Amino acid sequence: MRTDRRPPRRRGLTLVELMIVTAMVLVFTGSAVTVFIQLIQTSDEIDARVEAVKNARFFLDRLSEDLSQASLSPSIDRGELFLCTHAALPYGDLIDNDRDGAVDEEAPDGADNDGDWTLAQDDRDFQTIVPTSGAGGLPPLVPVAERGYQASDLGDGHVDEDIVFNTDELRFWIPGPGGNVLRQQVTYRIEAFEGEDNVAVRRLRTILVDGSEAPEEIGPLAFNVVSLNFLCWDHRLSPQRWVETWDSGAIPNVHPGAPVTVYAEIIVHADSTRLRLPPVRPLNTVRMGTMINVENVLRSALFPRGAGRVEGMSLSGSLAPDAAPAVSTPSGPGLPRPLTVPPPPAPVAL
Repeated sequence: MRTDRRPPRRRGLTLVELMIVTAMVLVFTGSAVTVFIQLIQTSDEIDARVEAVKNARFFLDRLSEDLSQASLSPSIDRGELFLCTHAALPYGDLIDNDRDGAVDEEAPDGADNDGDWTLAQDDRDFQTIVPTSGAGGLPPLVPVAERGYQASDLGDGHVDEDIVFNTDELRFWIPGPGGNVLRQQVTYRIEAFEGEDNVAVRRLRTILVDGSEAPEEIGPLAFNVVSLNFLCWDHRLSPQRWVETWDSGAIPNVHPGAPVTVYAEIIVHADSTRLRLPPVRPLNTVRMGTMINVENVLRSALFPRGAGRVEGMSLSGSLAPDAAPAVSTPSGPGLPRPLTVPPPPAPVAL
């Protein structure tokens, strides 16, 4: 027997229909909220990574400006001329960056520590330019061969790719800006700054012309820094290679007190979550490095012309010294090929 005498078009929703509509609305709303949350998280992660890149680049730009003009003045105490100290931490980012099954197994020392390195392109391919007589008014070509150490170093595969963190420190002198400032000593290191940990700072010590000392200045350059690594190119060794420490006081006076090139690398936390060290889960980071030539060493009469010049910059490593062209004679596998620069022409008396 029909109890609802209203026309069918005027009937309301049944309980089942209402439940179905409610479920559809909840599913749609839940999906929209999930997508919105994911968009917010992705935006935060992108912002954190961009900020990390800006921090790393600003640090390296400032360091490059100072280090390229590092002073070799004989009036500076030899023991304070140039110092690089090394401090390794027992952990890294907890990520297998080189996909070899091990995590954080290498020291960032410019060499292969686990025996899995592969030759870089510049080690495999050697090119020689045949000298000409300068026909057609062109200058004669100089025989040039790329150096290939046939040994692991920066730029080769699986070298310093999966590393532990460092908290190295670099200290050297630069010329003063003029006026009553004689010279300044700069220090780059990681320390706490105004209550915030893991800050890469630049300390500036200023010596005035009258011998007095101005108050030390401390400036933050990068935040959330998890690693700071410095390597010095030691041309005195055979074969030449990167070293993790440098003490100008221990360098004989027949050599410049500073290294010809410094490799600087900074690793910055690149995540929207709060940084915790040591890490309890894999860290998202930005790793950036550059090689910086000390120009005064290159100009020094104590620097052997065959020691070479290295340059380069990258986000995850850098060009190795064996990537530079060199004028040389062939040498056996595993031996360095020294760069021989022709001597400058003798001055002409007017």
